[in-house]
Amino acid sequence: MAKTKTSLTPTAGGRLAGKIAVVTGAAGNLGGHIVRHYLAEGATVVMTGRTPARTEAAAEAIRAEMGVDADRLATVALDGGDPQSVRDAIADVVKRFGRIDILVNNAGSAGPKQPLEQLPIDDAELAALQKSGSTDTETVGAAIRNIFGVAWNVSRAAATAMGEGGSIINVSTIFSRTPYYARTAYVVPKAAMNAFSRELSLELGPRGIRVNLVFPGPIESERIRSVFATMDTMRGDDAGTTANQFFDMMSLERSTGGNAKAKTFPTPTDIATTCVFLGSDDSAAYNGHDFEVTHGMTVRKEARSTYLSRPTMRSMDGAGLAVLIAAGDGWQEALEIANIQIACGARVLLGLTRQADVAIAQARAKAEGADDRLTIIRFNRNEPAAMEAALEAYTKDQTAITGAIFMPVLGPGELVGDLVDASDEDVASFMDVEMAGSIALARTLSRYWKRHDNLLQEPRFVFLTNPSDGKGDVYAQMLRAATEQLVRIWREESEIDVTHGRRRQAEWGNQIVRFGNAEAENTRFTAGHAARILLKESKIREVTLYVPASIGEATGARKAMPGFSENITGLHLGKVALITGGSAGIGGQVARLLALAGARVMIVAR
Repeated sequence: MAKTKTSLTPTAGGRLAGKIAVVTGAAGNLGGHIVRHYLAEGATVVMTGRTPARTEAAAEAIRAEMGVDADRLATVALDGGDPQSVRDAIADVVKRFGRIDILVNNAGSAGPKQPLEQLPIDDAELAALQKSGSTDTETVGAAIRNIFGVAWNVSRAAATAMGEGGSIINVSTIFSRTPYYARTAYVVPKAAMNAFSRELSLELGPRGIRVNLVFPGPIESERIRSVFATMDTMRGDDAGTTANQFFDMMSLERSTGGNAKAKTFPTPTDIATTCVFLGSDDSAAYNGHDFEVTHGMTVRKEARSTYLSRPTMRSMDGAGLAVLIAAGDGWQEALEIANIQIACGARVLLGLTRQADVAIAQARAKAEGADDRLTIIRFNRNEPAAMEAALEAYTKDQTAITGAIFMPVLGPGELVGDLVDASDEDVASFMDVEMAGSIALARTLSRYWKRHDNLLQEPRFVFLTNPSDGKGDVYAQMLRAATEQLVRIWREESEIDVTHGRRRQAEWGNQIVRFGNAEAENTRFTAGHAARILLKESKIREVTLYVPASIGEATGARKAMPGFSENITGLHLGKVALITGGSAGIGGQVARLLALAGARVMIVAR
């Protein structure tokens, strides 16, 4: 579709008259539409971008087109991934204009366009991809910083220059809540930004600053049609499959561009006018709201459910299965979770981030009487090649991994406090350690399970959140949102691969959210349900599963999980039983239960 030329005319008395607006990513297609509509409504606009020449060229074109001068449309260089660059740019804006009334967080990048198993984690992997013909220019970490980091960094700096009535508008994408093939590094940071926006609205609301979120749908352009066509090819589907999937989610038919009424994509103008409303005083009562500009796409905000039963373990049989537990600072909880998997008959490979923790955990496990079914190693998610080597070594020495539990690296009290007051180090840790680390873990296991495709059962994985930090769980909420989207993309890509014969066994998993429960039973309850996901081969469609605030009230049970005396699985491992009259009746039932408990059973009958 040809690019339409705007016919907007600047208006002195428009809805944004007298307001100072900063628009990030302003030189792009959507950013340019937002800038034009803001100028037309009377705002003074500062366009920001990483490349000064490109930003200034875009501004000059708009000035000439709309007849505004540099006093109404200025530019400033800003690299959103560099906190100091952001602080310098915002200081420049305040020096020139005195304040900021509106911030539109529109900047972002496309991220590497690769399936999960091929995502580049470091520069060497990116270079290898480029040598093979890829046009990707970012690693996973760089994409996270350029998509989510820029919104966080600019909001931190701009909030200090905003007063009552200020408006922050975060531009996300509806794809952060839907499957979106081979775009993990784009949609996972956007999902984190969704939760960030909500938390920031709670934080800045008392200061009179409102924060709202815009979810554009697929925006009408040649680019989106090219993106969808590429996805069809990468997936192995017929042309038009991806576009039709999104059309099917829409409820609105509309005439656009002089065409007949039909299901089509929203336009850049639709997004820009929504941003005008949110920047104006017409939206003075809106804070923490989501605005979906999608032609009525049916997309849930969160695919969630809450556990309403305790995790009975009586039918659990992990014999012959092995579980990886990738943990960080919470190695003590990881040991407790490992013991429950072992009690179900599974072997456990416990991977910890630091070698010092490995030594301590090994000593603790030995003191508690752990046997050879527990192996503890260093497993650092910042070292993807070492993780893959460790899994292969364990598989060669012992057995193949059939399930995985992923825990956060940082403990619940390590990242706390207001988002606008976060240090550069905390922002970097959250993005590089937790977010990029989770994607690195997912990539490692996806690759591993593609190589080892003849497992006793289809692979299963579970992400666990931290327990509550007691201070609002702000960072946990952002990681929860990012993880849900990661799980969604991983599931879909795996299923598509199986459909097209690229892998034999589909990977399936969930996320268990723990921070809403402060009870002592939290760990055992969570571990029990994680075991059922990993060892029972069931598929729970809801991505995110919440531990209830009160386990007793929700489940009607006094205990979070049956004690080991009630759990027969693993109770008689290594024992041999001889049962006479065991072909039927009581003898047959006893034989079955002893076999479930891990014993070797011989039945004798006439």
